[in-house]
Amino acid sequence: PEVEPTPFVPEVASLRDFLHPGGPDLQGAVFHSLLRSLDRNYHTLLAEGAAPLLERYRDHSMVIGEEVTVCTEASDHSLRLVGQGRVVGLGGNLELILDNRSAPITGGRLIMGNVEIEQERWASEGGETAHNHPVPEGFCHA
Repeated sequence: PEVEPTPFVPEVASLRDFLHPGGPDLQGAVFHSLLRSLDRNYHTLLAEGAAPLLERYRDHSMVIGEEVTVCTEASDHSLRLVGQGRVVGLGGNLELILDNRSAPITGGRLIMGNVEIEQERWASEGGETAHNHPVPEGFCHA
């Protein structure tokens, strides 16, 4: 299905997007590979605990070392800034550790990159920033 881009989901894809037309159907192979990975990880968890899985997750993280913006949704569905900065690590419960905060971020919606926060100016200018660029849907407000 078509998915409208947002700061949280800038693009989407499926396995079909990466297959050559007329090529083999890889659904079965992907499914069996997924089952083998789940089985291996389950046995690792039972035998060694979560530490090796957490380390593997950190090793493959796409956010460590990247600039991010984290927002949270209020009850009125408006977005409020939680924090911005470069991710320097992931805690034991997958909380984000940013370079410019003493406390880790334990919840919120992640946007890759820093998003300029100009709620009042944006609202007063009919949905555009001071630089006259359209603000994307889902824009975080301070």
